[in-house]
Amino acid sequence: MASQPKRLSELISEVLEERAQAVTFSPEHIEAKTAQLRRRLRAVQQTATARRRIVQAVAILPPERRRGWLEGVQAALKVVIGEAARGSRVLADAARDLLPVDPAGWTFGSGTALGGQVSAQFRPEDNSEMAAPSAPEDDRARAESIPRASAPPVTVIADDTGGARRVLATIRDFPADRPAPVLLIIEDTADNDRPLTVEVDPQSAPMPGGLRSLTYEAALPPGAYLVFLGNPRSMPQ
Repeated sequence: MASQPKRLSELISEVLEERAQAVTFSPEHIEAKTAQLRRRLRAVQQTATARRRIVQAVAILPPERRRGWLEGVQAALKVVIGEAARGSRVLADAARDLLPVDPAGWTFGSGTALGGQVSAQFRPEDNSEMAAPSAPEDDRARAESIPRASAPPVTVIADDTGGARRVLATIRDFPADRPAPVLLIIEDTADNDRPLTVEVDPQSAPMPGGLRSLTYEAALPPGAYLVFLGNPRSMPQ
């Protein structure tokens, strides 16, 4: 006997049942989404805690040097100084949301990426005192600014190859008539109510065409640090 055509109500019921099955989530899917939400919540909590530490650290600075840091910065990243040689890292994105970043500021990629293999957000000049790591794995200790016509190139290096571990930064082609940004370094730790906080003014060297290069250096013990460029101020050329 030939089957009877299905009524419209039966067809609608079948479609609704298929849709219900399509949007039914398995326990594994629900658990994965729950874990994802937990990770996001932890990240939000960690960011809020880090911001509080930054406010506390800036309050340690002399009053005349606090102004401006909490209003915004020109660059932000995180540096990890390793215990062992070649164990240091520059994390280009890890501090991006901790302070307001000027849209005209620098963004970074890892040293390898910009060279064709990996990526980040700063860029240095070849300099015997600030030699950049050459092996691809060592480029994780260096970040370079993403090239942009309006922004001088910047490089940040976590240097642990010598006797003293240090953070090095250079800005090339910086206009000589503009106030130079300051480098602010804050220890990223939850174990200290007064984290190590250092402001570094640059050493300036003239370049042709009314430009100059700026060099920053800070010796640091092993650990994690938040690094910011900003709060520019006039200083001797």
